[in-house]
Amino acid sequence: MKIESNPSELSQAVKLLITLFNNISMLDIDNPAELENAVDILEDFIGGIEDRIASATLSKRSVKTSIANKKKSVEVQRRDQFKLLCHLNSSVFTVDIADIEKLQPLVTSLKNEIINGNHVHYIPTAIRDEKLTRVVELDGADPDIPENRFKEVVSFHQVITVQAITKFGRELLVLRHQDEYNRTQTTLSPIYTDVISCYRESWSSLIDLVASLLVTYHAINGNLNRISCCKECVKLIYQNRAGCRSYCGTDCRVRHNQAEENPIQRKCRRRQNAWALNHIKAGQPNFLLKGQCKDCSTDLPGGKCQLIKRKNRM
Repeated sequence: MKIESNPSELSQAVKLLITLFNNISMLDIDNPAELENAVDILEDFIGGIEDRIASATLSKRSVKTSIANKKKSVEVQRRDQFKLLCHLNSSVFTVDIADIEKLQPLVTSLKNEIINGNHVHYIPTAIRDEKLTRVVELDGADPDIPENRFKEVVSFHQVITVQAITKFGRELLVLRHQDEYNRTQTTLSPIYTDVISCYRESWSSLIDLVASLLVTYHAINGNLNRISCCKECVKLIYQNRAGCRSYCGTDCRVRHNQAEENPIQRKCRRRQNAWALNHIKAGQPNFLLKGQCKDCSTDLPGGKCQLIKRKNRM
């Protein structure tokens, strides 16, 4: 059976997940001031996922926060006050501080796998459609007529069964296994685990949503090699083509390249290029490039470098 796929939407959803991972990894959840930031981070993620994965025919309820009498403006002052009530497609689930605490080490584990060159984390063993029947409350129904307040809804979920083959792969499935057991007391195998595809309608928790996104993406592409780490700050990045990005931004690229170059070479090259800019009046000067100075260890005054003179025919 083929996995239902919209590559563009799924790629955008994984980019949102990477942003969530990066933001969560920097949160100090023991600092009450950081909890307000966590609210914004999770709202951006759930709202973005709804725009890209959830059915466009359903009303856009986005994220509803449940903090101190459901008033978002009230400051979160204690960890036990942190609770988000998320409405995503037909799913309704809560996110609390424990979910963030579970995800932080998972992000570190993913970075370690990437640094070690591991991009294949799962082997799909089965794909099947599963029928789900649930009862939903109708909007605007008369509360005095119970039989008109609810209706039975039948939907089908595409379920992927995978075998984890890396530490990160196992940790994600174990998290979902523990989350499922805490809610339903149903024991699942943490190695061979059913994960609902992200193209269906219902998720039971934030962990379930994260697992379904990553496992679906992995099953379709065969790996996670589009997810990489910045060489300088180790922040997670998404590559539109595998291997096309090594840095999260220009600042990190410049810092990394400067750190790899001999400071004497860099200062000397800049000095020669500044001299050329000031002394060559006819047209644009030909500057020295980083690779042209790698075999030179001489620190020269401006204008004393023979290479820049030859490049500019002086």
